[in-house]
Formats: sequence, C-alpha cells, structure tokens
Amino acid sequence: MRAQRPSLTAYLVAALRALYTEMPEPYRVAPDPLAARLVPWPLAPRSGSGRA
Repeated sequence: MRAQRPSLTAYLVAALRALYTEMPEPYRVAPDPLAARLVPWPLAPRSGSGRA
C-alpha cells in the first residue's frame, strides 16, 4: 500500500457500499450517496459515474 493511495480493501468496501446504494428498495438498507464518489471508475456503478 502506498501512502498517497487507499488500499485495495478500501476501494472494494467503497464499491460494495455504492452497489448497495444502487439496489432496489428492499435491499437498500443504508443508502450512501457519497460512496459512489469514493469508488475508482472501473468499479463505479453505471448510474453514478463514481467521478467527482
């Protein structure tokens, strides 16, 4: 892990949080609109580009 860059685990956790935010209502337990902005573009959901 480099000091200037988050770890792979941090990227994957952000991707999962963004994925759950995009799920339909019965599965959207805790929406996190900021999560999609934390995800690098290859892992970002399509509806929210994941770019700031």
